Amino acid sequence: MKKTLTLLLAFLMLFSLFGCGNDDGVAPTPPVLETPTPEPTPEEEPILTLSEYLELRKQENPGANEYLFAINAEVDGGAMAVFTEETAFTVTAAPAEGMLVDHWEVNGEAQPDSAASTFSITTDTTAIVEPIFREEKAVSVIGAEMRFLDAEGKPAGDPFTEFVFEEAYTQPVTQQNITDGTITVSVSAVIPEDHGLSHWLMNGAVYLADPAAESFIVENLDAPAVFEAVIVKEDETAEITVPAASAETAAETPLSAALEAAHETNEADEYIYGINCRIDRQALVAFSGQGKFMAAAVIPEGMTVDHWEVNGVVQPDSAKPTFELITEVTSIIKAVLRPELKLTAVNAQMQLVDDSFNPVGSYFTEFAFDEAYDVDGKEHAGKTVSVEVTAIVPEGKVLSYWRINDVPYYTDSPAGTFRAIGIDASTKFEPMFGDPAPEVTDPPFGVEVEETPEVTDPPFGIEVEETPEPTPAPTPAPTPAPTPAPTPTPTPEPTPEPTPTPVMWHVTCNFNCSVDGSRDLYVEDGTQIYVSGNDASYYYEWYVNGWALNDWDNGWKGVTLTITSDTLIQAYAIIN
Repeated sequence: MKKTLTLLLAFLMLFSLFGCGNDDGVAPTPPVLETPTPEPTPEEEPILTLSEYLELRKQENPGANEYLFAINAEVDGGAMAVFTEETAFTVTAAPAEGMLVDHWEVNGEAQPDSAASTFSITTDTTAIVEPIFREEKAVSVIGAEMRFLDAEGKPAGDPFTEFVFEEAYTQPVTQQNITDGTITVSVSAVIPEDHGLSHWLMNGAVYLADPAAESFIVENLDAPAVFEAVIVKEDETAEITVPAASAETAAETPLSAALEAAHETNEADEYIYGINCRIDRQALVAFSGQGKFMAAAVIPEGMTVDHWEVNGVVQPDSAKPTFELITEVTSIIKAVLRPELKLTAVNAQMQLVDDSFNPVGSYFTEFAFDEAYDVDGKEHAGKTVSVEVTAIVPEGKVLSYWRINDVPYYTDSPAGTFRAIGIDASTKFEPMFGDPAPEVTDPPFGVEVEETPEVTDPPFGIEVEETPEPTPAPTPAPTPAPTPAPTPTPTPEPTPEPTPTPVMWHVTCNFNCSVDGSRDLYVEDGTQIYVSGNDASYYYEWYVNGWALNDWDNGWKGVTLTITSDTLIQAYAIIN
């Protein structure tokens, strides 16, 4: 190698000495190099939307038949209508049971304020009209029962297992008119004798694997939900399984049947209409005879293909960015999009869970699971995920409850760590914390209780005594009217001192207790409050700013506190 480099360098030196002159020994003038002018790049034709293509086709073919195609809907008694001039149509949705219209789309474009079951359109060009459905807002339970809450936040009224809250309704316990499309209920497992709770499912996925959480409160639920209590015999453990994705099957729709029938008598071109996709970079393709077409989805950031539809028919196993169709009939191809599947933890961290439901790998706060991913060296196909979620509790704060997809869930003793198994939808986990407990050597409050427990040494010098019955004040004797004094010379009024701003303290209760029905309130310094357990049939173990006021064997139904600092009150039912 060194020899080759030496010879090459010698050749270059000789060439520079003797090879650069002319016959006269004069160095030649170097030629002028002209920079070639690049040929103009042809401008790409703009990609038109389907509506723009349909309008262009009408201009090129005036007087030709135009069509109104109705997907999952009906127009003029059928799935399509033929017209040659501007015409007004009313399209009626045909939802499946338990589904409602979320909005309407025209040529793949969402229409504002269009959640009604009918849609009116006036058009002089071909159009594709489709209602987009969503589940009816309803909450139901399996192996459990629900109750509404009274004004103090306690479960009350008759139990029920299903409730539809799509429309405004009257809450039967408080008689409050609910118009915001939400529901707040208590959910309690119905446990037969010699059985126990294993875990809870929400919409088929494990989200609360705590056998002690036999009941919880879900507050301001604004989406369809099914809660299931998984019950097992005592000393048995339920097998936790990840639900398999349901198989999709294609079926003929009224529109596909209508297009097939129209093909039998059609002697003109057929068309492929693309919604949320392009066929050969176009949204509309004309053809005759049998054709093979490849559609490519147009996917905005943060979205992915859920499946493909042809004439409103869901195509099985079609969660891919491209779709191939062989047809000789006019067809409408649609890429149905959805947000990417992603887990998010706020003020918490997550770990993946292996086949034995043990946490593995590093912690993370976001995780996308649309595609395949690795779990402890094994490949997972994606679309579902199982994780362990752990709250990151700030120093001096206390975990109060969890919010899942911004919906609060309250339990008697919220777990700082739990496992969510088989999640198949984007989910956000967020723990909520109470106020920090102040560092004190003596508690900044006085405590009186309605019952005197067996306590030999109350903590930190707290006086524990039975609350006495109030003694009515004596009626004062009448005072004789005073003799009027001579009118004194008026003196200037003294300037009143400014009224000091009262010191306010923040009081929070966990969900087992309240102050006149409130779990979060502010009171003036020195205010005396009575805190009661939510269920009058239970005795409770009480904690104030983390200090136990009584022992487990001697529960109290309530406590009277004098508030002189920010205070966190926790009550835990004693169940014998």
